Amino acid sequence: MKALEVKRRYQQSAKGRATARRREGRADVKAKRREFSASQRGRLNNEKYRRTSKGRAVGQKRSANYRARLASAEGTVTAQDWIDILERHRHRCYYCKKKTIRMTLDHVIPLSKGGRNSPENVVPACQSCNCAKRDKMILLC
Repeated sequence: MKALEVKRRYQQSAKGRATARRREGRADVKAKRREFSASQRGRLNNEKYRRTSKGRAVGQKRSANYRARLASAEGTVTAQDWIDILERHRHRCYYCKKKTIRMTLDHVIPLSKGGRNSPENVVPACQSCNCAKRDKMILLC
């Protein structure tokens, strides 16, 4: 039991984290990770992760950042920003106030109209409201 505690403390220390980062950068470790990701078990793990709330948040912010890059918009929305936005709005749609499990990331000022991809311009919206809004600018207080 004592050995596990010592190991945990080392892994959480600055030196332990630096060692882990160096290890992850090695070519042989990267090859093992790629091989595992391509395996059936790796794909199942990835699908399982994507179904978690954090996995969905990461996917939504990744797609929003991708669309922002295509539109040459400034700023980024991290997964933690998206989770904070959802909690601030109590997991309710910004427009119709319905509480749904699957929220979409909506830009109040659309990227196509020059809006920024920043947490200040992002709100949660249910699928129907986000599709109905499209690229219109609807400002609600």
